Amino acid sequence: MGAKDGTCAWVHFIIRRKKIRGSGLLTKVNLICDRGGIYKSKKISSISTGTKKINCPFEFKGKYSKLNDSWTLSVVCEIHNHEPAEDMEGHAFAMRLTDNEFRLVADLSAKNVKPHDILSTLKEQNPENVSTLQTIYNAKTKIRKNEHEGMTQMQGLLSSLKKGGYIYYYRTNNLSNELEDLFFIHPRSLEIWQAFPQVMLMDATYKTNKYKMPLLEVVGVTSTRLTFCIAFVFTQEEKEFNYTWALNCLKSTMGGSLCPRVIVTDRELALMKACHIVFPNSKQLLFLSQTEEAYNLNPTQLQTILFEYSGVRDYLHDVWLHKYKHMFIAAWTDKILHYGNNISNRVESQHAKLKLYLDTPQSNLWKCSSVVHNIVQSQVTAIKASFEYSKGRINHRVNMKMFELLWNYISLEALDMISNEFERCKSGDVSCGCQLRTCYGLPCAHELIMYFNASKSLPLDSVDSFWRKLTLHPP
Repeated sequence: MGAKDGTCAWVHFIIRRKKIRGSGLLTKVNLICDRGGIYKSKKISSISTGTKKINCPFEFKGKYSKLNDSWTLSVVCEIHNHEPAEDMEGHAFAMRLTDNEFRLVADLSAKNVKPHDILSTLKEQNPENVSTLQTIYNAKTKIRKNEHEGMTQMQGLLSSLKKGGYIYYYRTNNLSNELEDLFFIHPRSLEIWQAFPQVMLMDATYKTNKYKMPLLEVVGVTSTRLTFCIAFVFTQEEKEFNYTWALNCLKSTMGGSLCPRVIVTDRELALMKACHIVFPNSKQLLFLSQTEEAYNLNPTQLQTILFEYSGVRDYLHDVWLHKYKHMFIAAWTDKILHYGNNISNRVESQHAKLKLYLDTPQSNLWKCSSVVHNIVQSQVTAIKASFEYSKGRINHRVNMKMFELLWNYISLEALDMISNEFERCKSGDVSCGCQLRTCYGLPCAHELIMYFNASKSLPLDSVDSFWRKLTLHPP
């Protein structure tokens, strides 16, 4: 489509007008320069905008002849009112994605591939591709609109949750009808949780969505010490009322048959109070601290340091130490069967993973729910693999008569902890505070010495049922 003197060889055309017959056959087109026409403002905006249209007169007309099955191209104007472009990068027409490229963007986006990685993949497959990162962002926006065409953000979110088989509850403001709280749990998460209901860890995180709603994430732990997501809650406010509503939603999914043995949180008073209201029979833990002797010594030192700050000293004593020391001082937490889950680092690592998948703090809630699906699916795969690994492997360090009844019937992680305790005993350190038995449900030093001296194997029932669970079937 170049003019005789080659002056339009560098031009990309756009179709200004076209005529299509009732049969769907294209018969006429008007081709103009991509800088042709005059920009017409549709609305007033405070955002700095611009246009590339400068009313370039260059124009061709094309007409199709059915008789000859050919096109006739006539020149209306072969001159431009601007200098030729040196490169095609930056021209909207040249940057357009082909149908195959658009489908590839959709597939990679569904797998949470980052936009710059998607762009790199396109350029590897087609070295002539001149798309930019903005092209990918525009394509992703179009994909999201197509998926929930004609729906509001809230309708699209609820449609996505329903389609994915999630259990979900939500509340809206009676006056404004705005979303206040949203609870959802993935069906596979519920399956894992029913198999391992003993421990729950929960913590709120921020910067996950453009609405600035805090996200409460609840996670659990398997016998192979892998973390899995249980539930997610978007809430407008981090208050006792909101947390109580969320935990009641969580409790309702249990059907009244399950109750966590231990709940681990950070020192968020509103969340702690809500846990006590909804799960009064569960033990609550905060961050692990120190021994009782150290605890008894430190308040004296603290009072000396804060001698001139009586208000701070009284606050620490009245609000925290007096009421909650049993939740985070090792002297008390070591008397609770928590399977080694006495800090909230597991849930914090899940926060980091979620944000890595989201890739931006400006995601909408629908995006968050789709990311959860991918995370949970990968967790299920890893958990099942860890079960098979424990059922099909014998580590050399425990390949002895004393452990033979435990081989492939408890998790390798539990067997390692027992082996470590046994090695400590063999090295001459036979002190035993029964911490392994009390906190982990595993044979401690004095039990191991007893079986070793009697040349007996550790029986399977000496290990808590939590560590013997190597399947996702409900107990």
